[in-house]
Amino acid sequence: FAFIDFLIVFYVLYLRCLVKEKLKTLSKWFLIYILVVCSIDFVFINVASFTGGLFYIENGILKDGPLASFASIIPAICLISILIIVFVRRKRIGFRTSMILSVYIMIDFVAAGLVFINPDFDFSWTATAISMLVIYVMIQSNIIAENRLRAEIYNDLSTKDVLTGLKNRRGYEQVLVDVSKSTSVGVVFCDINSLKLVNDTKGHESGDKLLQRFANICITAFPNDYICRISGDEFVIIVENADMESFDVKMERFGRELIENDRIASFGYSIGNGSVILDLVKESEQMMYKDKEVYYKETGKERRI
Repeated sequence: FAFIDFLIVFYVLYLRCLVKEKLKTLSKWFLIYILVVCSIDFVFINVASFTGGLFYIENGILKDGPLASFASIIPAICLISILIIVFVRRKRIGFRTSMILSVYIMIDFVAAGLVFINPDFDFSWTATAISMLVIYVMIQSNIIAENRLRAEIYNDLSTKDVLTGLKNRRGYEQVLVDVSKSTSVGVVFCDINSLKLVNDTKGHESGDKLLQRFANICITAFPNDYICRISGDEFVIIVENADMESFDVKMERFGRELIENDRIASFGYSIGNGSVILDLVKESEQMMYKDKEVYYKETGKERRI
């Protein structure tokens, strides 16, 4: 009987998880109500058990005490309350889920009612009914957890560039939305140098290795920032909470790294408020084009489109 109180609280906690956010206040008070009522019942069950009011042993036989018939009253009240909430909030919970949940709760209620009406009724039926609900809740929770994990995996795959493991165009667009409220954002726009030349003369496998090599350079230089491959040879790196002085130092170090790696890419950068993130991207892109012109002039390489 005492365990029933714990199970009822568990059911209500599960029910509260199904209710949408704007109804949390209502479900909070309902949870408090169930906790108080079940606590009272728990105290009653323990006191009645120790005093012999719930059951006693006579000649080695367990017999019901004078208070045994009252042991199911509070659980029955709680189950009725749960049923009311389920039906009143069925649209918030989800019609299909609420109907299935209601059936299981109704089974418990009927079983508890039979024990209350007829104390000689086999209590194992009530235990079986409660076990059915526990199994349902655990299965349902497992399904919900699996669906959420699957959704996270699909979302991760849809925003990741297969070749480099960086964020792709879709992931980049999500980042733009996320950082738009930041007060200080640094943007780095990069373009691989002579990628088309490498593809044409050495093959696309060599071009892919060049892209992966540059991606690894970016990951090393910006381990905690957003690195996105937005097109074939273009990359955008977004740094949140960027400080002007430290960002300039970081860009100087990044520029030296690119030169040491055979001027693998041209880049430009800008820093400002996240609310104008698209303007920052354009500014850094224009700066990148200037760096690209310098690269072709100094190396004398043919610029292939």
